[in-house]
Amino acid sequence: MLFLSRKGVKDITLCKENGPRLWLPTHLFSCLELKHLKLNYCDFDPPASFDGFPNLLSLELHIVQFESGKFVEF
Repeated sequence: MLFLSRKGVKDITLCKENGPRLWLPTHLFSCLELKHLKLNYCDFDPPASFDGFPNLLSLELHIVQFESGKFVEF
């Protein structure tokens, strides 16, 4: 994810089917050129400095758990 955040990735899909939910790596939140994001079976806990994805056009969330109060920030 660190490599992708430095390369201006525009489309990310992270899907997991079973077991513990996937913890999103903090580098995901620095992908500011992101246009399309799809998350499945993840825990969403952005760092305090996260101000959203300014270029996001589409967002798909399936079985995503937000840490307390983080959905409002997103």
